[in-house]
Amino acid sequence: MNIAYDISLLGVGHVSAKRRSGIHRVAENIFQQLMEMEKINVLPLSLREDQIVNCQEYLDAHLPSLGQLHQVLEVSKSQIKKQRVKGELKLLKKRAKDSASNYCVLQSKRLFLKSLHWRALHSQEFCQFNPRSLDGVDILHLPYEPIPDGVELPKNLICIETIYDLILIKHPEFFRGNEQGAYRQRLSSYRGNEWLCCISNSTRNDLLEANPNLDPDRVFVTHLAAGSEFYMCDSDEAFKDARVKYNLPDGPYYLCLSTFEPRKNLTTSIKAFASLVRSGECPDASLVLVGSLGWDYDDILKEINGAKDIKKRIYLTGYVEDCDLATIYSNALAFIYMSYYEGFGLPPLEAMQCGIPVIAADNSSLPEVVGDAGILLDADDLDGLQDAMLKLYNDVDLCASYSAKALSRAALFSWENCAQQTVESYQYAIS
Repeated sequence: MNIAYDISLLGVGHVSAKRRSGIHRVAENIFQQLMEMEKINVLPLSLREDQIVNCQEYLDAHLPSLGQLHQVLEVSKSQIKKQRVKGELKLLKKRAKDSASNYCVLQSKRLFLKSLHWRALHSQEFCQFNPRSLDGVDILHLPYEPIPDGVELPKNLICIETIYDLILIKHPEFFRGNEQGAYRQRLSSYRGNEWLCCISNSTRNDLLEANPNLDPDRVFVTHLAAGSEFYMCDSDEAFKDARVKYNLPDGPYYLCLSTFEPRKNLTTSIKAFASLVRSGECPDASLVLVGSLGWDYDDILKEINGAKDIKKRIYLTGYVEDCDLATIYSNALAFIYMSYYEGFGLPPLEAMQCGIPVIAADNSSLPEVVGDAGILLDADDLDGLQDAMLKLYNDVDLCASYSAKALSRAALFSWENCAQQTVESYQYAIS
């Protein structure tokens, strides 16, 4: 079976580690698993011209024996054009510093050149899709973005697209601008003959509800997994290094890991922790918040800054490298994830694979992932969360019980299983 797999997202993550989102991990793990499977010939490609160079660098760094990226876009003219335009923009900036009197003229030229640059990236004159490059390919898998406008696939080619969640439809309040309108338009464009992979039954159900035209037999579920970098890490040296690197507390701590944004509902965890500390029932506990700032995070920071009496017991690490996550997970008292909606919910699974108790919201896909291996609560149940946190703080045996359940539950999910489910969807579509 010849599988063309779009690795554009891997190119994005290769340029900046901080742009390696959960979806990036999914695309990368499935790609790497497919590469190792027998009777599967994987052709990595990029349908995004702006990521072709980055994708090639990714392959050179991670799969040097693979050779060249499978070429489906004719980009040589565009690459030359981009370099020329970048050079002219650089020259204009230099001249702008030397001559303030010509500022308006230079601004006009800069805008013109930016327009020229945009046309170079999007014009068919410089960016042409070559459908013949997919001759002999059985499946084109798009693990993140749909087919770009203007690209017409060969009629006999089966295209499978991965759907992660329907947050834009279920919770539009967590987004800005007209993103929902664009996403609704994309969903409504599905006519029923598409092949789609969903990362959970919850996402599949949401998708079929959002577009009744879809054929349920063409919508598959391929459960995700936590990577091998998440494990029970009992190395004191590793945790000592991480504690210094990220200024972690020297004592028991509750852990939250997510982007700082409204949907993740970090304020509930902060409020529960603050109330618990003020009660005096866990005098030495801390709260560690791992993650980068996303958008509309002012309320989160306001909640932290407003708790002046306990602010010194709330630790913000910012972005944490993947190599340090296992020890930070493993040394936590418990992991808290009160998100309002998840397409799958990788962080709770990562925490379970590291063997720590999990407290999570009982909505969307989270019960599907956590099962009975953790404590599930309504996302806004402040009292319930505080009670669960206190029980885990006081009861060593309860923590050990949830730890064992977590490890057992996490073992049900693997990237090998995910890849196998993906291949089974390919085989079904072909047959």
